[in-house]
Amino acid sequence: MDLTNILFYENTLIKQINSADVVLAAGAYPASGSYIDVSGLHRIAFLIAPGTLGAQQTWQVQQATTNNGTLKDVTGAVVIVAANGDGKPCVLEVGVDKLDINGGYKFVTLLNTGGAAGNYTSLIFLGWGKRIPVMQDANYGQSVALVG
Repeated sequence: MDLTNILFYENTLIKQINSADVVLAAGAYPASGSYIDVSGLHRIAFLIAPGTLGAQQTWQVQQATTNNGTLKDVTGAVVIVAANGDGKPCVLEVGVDKLDINGGYKFVTLLNTGGAAGNYTSLIFLGWGKRIPVMQDANYGQSVALVG
């Protein structure tokens, strides 16, 4: 696929999953019923931007066949953020080809197994590589600026 003439904003899906002012609990982000459909995307990433942490966080990308289906791990797609990782963002990136596409898995979520009182983390989902422009949810992308 030739993406040389496609603009970044036309080819990128961006969703805010959690804001830094909301305390985290252990669980899936987004929650069951809202897993993200990645069919047609080539790569996905979760931007994990810790604010103040009270405990270590373990983040695992998981996959499902429906937006509320049974989850299973995406092999190797895990990151641990230390309790002293305040203000140290990381990116967890996965090629969609790492999902069990043949098994019908096309939805993803990010599982937090280290949520505890005092953990504040902003979570952003990024997906890119579509052949046609991605439609942004009205609640997310506030503006687009093209430079150059």
